[in-house]
Amino acid sequence: MLAEGILLVVLGTTSPVAPSESVRWAQVRVGISREQVSDILGEPLMRNAARGYERWVYDDGCEVQFTRGEVTAWTAPKGAPPAAAPLSRRDPAPGARRT
Repeated sequence: MLAEGILLVVLGTTSPVAPSESVRWAQVRVGISREQVSDILGEPLMRNAARGYERWVYDDGCEVQFTRGEVTAWTAPKGAPPAAAPLSRRDPAPGARRT
């Protein structure tokens, strides 16, 4: 009985992202404000802030990074559609041309 409960917990953590959650994360974009992120994703589990940089932590290792109050990067849940923004300042946005 205990083993079945543990198996369910383990299987539950690897399940795909729910469609509604996937749609919410797809709305996150570089440049949107903290208020917009809060409206889209809800309140984070934890916030870290220092010198113009802020990081919001959500379930499943998901994060949103802000610089001077605007989104600069994020980590969406596993199984969510690919980000529509660079993962770092060195990476071009998907579909962007390199010069």
